[in-house]
Amino acid sequence: DFVNIVILLRGVLGKVDQDYVKKEYQMRRAPYYHILLWITNALVVGIDCPEVSSFIQDRISCHLPDSIMLPDLNFWVTKYQMHKCSIYCTRKIIFGKTYVSRCRFNFARPVQDSICINDVENSLKSCIKIY
Repeated sequence: DFVNIVILLRGVLGKVDQDYVKKEYQMRRAPYYHILLWITNALVVGIDCPEVSSFIQDRISCHLPDSIMLPDLNFWVTKYQMHKCSIYCTRKIIFGKTYVSRCRFNFARPVQDSICINDVENSLKSCIKIY
């Protein structure tokens, strides 16, 4: 299992002192995880900002597989792992005198070349946003 082999045994994020893992399933039976890790001598967000950004960029990445080199993987990622707006997430909001449809999860988001870590205050502001 990915969590046990990559995260806990290989220690790609550092030595894990404690962990909490909860596995859930989406409607299409695709598993996803909620993971909380306590890592020895971990950097602290808000105090070690440049070091935290560097740590994340060195270990975590995301990209869409090439459609020529890996057509099957590209198909599966595009079909099942990318957000597509539906009735569930689309909200109509008043914009002037008209209604505009907007995704409540703020997709599509622009691609970023560098990492951006919000401070606690800005993160909490986004939690009280009215959709």
